[in-house]
Amino acid sequence: MAVNGEPGLLTFGRSGELLGALSIELDDEGGITGLRNQINPDKLRHLGEVGDLGALLRGNA
Repeated sequence: MAVNGEPGLLTFGRSGELLGALSIELDDEGGITGLRNQINPDKLRHLGEVGDLGALLRGNA
């Protein structure tokens, strides 16, 4: 999956709600030069229903 034009992945909660997005920046030889993780729900809403990562980590979700 592409995240912001880079290879990446989306993480989801138990009920299918989006929890985060990770993009992997690669150089011309395929080596990893950067990782970008986004867990801000306001910046993820355009991708679908967003879950409450804080509640999940506290065991409340």
